[in-house]
Amino acid sequence: MVYAGLDVHKDAVQAAVLDEAGKLRHRVRFPCTREEFVRFAKRYLDPGARVALEATSHTWSIVEVLSPFAAEVVVSNPLRTRAIADAKVKTDKVDAVVLAQLLRAV
Repeated sequence: MVYAGLDVHKDAVQAAVLDEAGKLRHRVRFPCTREEFVRFAKRYLDPGARVALEATSHTWSIVEVLSPFAAEVVVSNPLRTRAIADAKVKTDKVDAVVLAQLLRAV
């Protein structure tokens, strides 16, 4: 099983993929398009994968694309994702890893 955290922006996505032990296995940035989400899912996700992303304007379209490739796609409320909101170091790479780690912890 893998855990993926996606920091989604209008034009790009920063993804972090962790293994069951929480070790970072892949870090990838890709354009925010349907085709690239499918490419990412086919390459990095497995049927037991769990994916987390914060709510954005196009979240539900992303959930629809990723759902066939993962066991679960979780949408977090950015106002409640305190570990990211309160972080001293805030980058897309850090946010993606934190989302994956939070999902792994629940």
